[in-house]
Amino acid sequence: MKKEDFRKPEHVSAWNEAQSPLWFWNDKLEQEELVRQLTLMTEKGVACNAPHARTGFEGGYLDEEWMANIKTVLDYKAAHGETMWLYDEFNWPAGIANGEVTKNEDYREKFLTIQRFFVPAGTRFRCQSSILRESIGDNLFCYDAETMERLDIRQFQPEDTSGQLFNLSAFDFEVLRERDTVVYAAKISIEPFRREGYFDPDYLNPEATKKFLDVTYEAYYREFPEAFGKVITAGFNDETRFCHALPWTDNLLEEFEKRYGYRLEERLPDMVLPGDEAGRTRCDYFNLLAELYRANYHKVLREWCESHGIDYCPHLLGEETLAGQVRYAGELLRQFRETTRPGVDHLGKGIGSLNIRFVSSAAEMRGRRKWTGRNRFC
Repeated sequence: MKKEDFRKPEHVSAWNEAQSPLWFWNDKLEQEELVRQLTLMTEKGVACNAPHARTGFEGGYLDEEWMANIKTVLDYKAAHGETMWLYDEFNWPAGIANGEVTKNEDYREKFLTIQRFFVPAGTRFRCQSSILRESIGDNLFCYDAETMERLDIRQFQPEDTSGQLFNLSAFDFEVLRERDTVVYAAKISIEPFRREGYFDPDYLNPEATKKFLDVTYEAYYREFPEAFGKVITAGFNDETRFCHALPWTDNLLEEFEKRYGYRLEERLPDMVLPGDEAGRTRCDYFNLLAELYRANYHKVLREWCESHGIDYCPHLLGEETLAGQVRYAGELLRQFRETTRPGVDHLGKGIGSLNIRFVSSAAEMRGRRKWTGRNRFC
């Protein structure tokens, strides 16, 4: 590379997508203004960008007017020999389609919470199971506080003859022992709907992914099929992640038992307990999350993009550390298997370079010709 190339990158056509900035659409759009800004980018050598609706945008997302504005961009790009990427969401994280996906409760992320109660000896502890969703309710577990020996919960429910450890009946649950006791209450919940909210879709559910594809990528393809692979060269998928620490999906229990040969519903406190056995359960749980996330979200989107002649370029949240990768993706490099251009977010000073190493390693291992690093301070 030559210093002169950095001074005048517009003269190096091979670099046309080396910089593909997010082009914030955060006001009322006017076609003359769009063309003016496109012209400025062309003059500065920015030959590729990704129109990105953000808070402040006035108008309907993905409606007729929106598509007319995208057409203005496409026409300009085609006339100037430039390209663009699709930013596939309003704000972020991707997968919500500005609420069109998550307004359906079945497509919102479910999550497991575990509450711990310490019950001193001689103290009466009482609660009642409550059904939150069909076939999902509170799950109660009892341990001797000193030995952490698991106690058979059925001895505390003499009226319940079902023998079930999961989905307890509506009978009251009561503990009164001469020794200290620890009770764990596990529950599956769903966040309330928020159109531009923080809360994610169920990335483990292929039906939610299918809905997202239909509302976004398919909508663009129906409008501009001839642009795919020519002017539109990639789809950018931004900051997908598990919103909650212990995400859930409707068929998780069945998938878990099928893969590992034991019932997760009988070991839910292992998500917070110390020890080798609990650690093994957590490893299996997060391994399953990583695999479902890969197969039911990123793989689906990559296959769609590649079958329509464009690259799939996602950036996931929390790439900077191994702990963050498990928390937000189960396993980051496994998700990178399903990307055409693996990407990371590099937010400036203090982040370090390890996340860049992750993405460049993934590109090398997977034989990807390109990878993407996003720096918001450029």
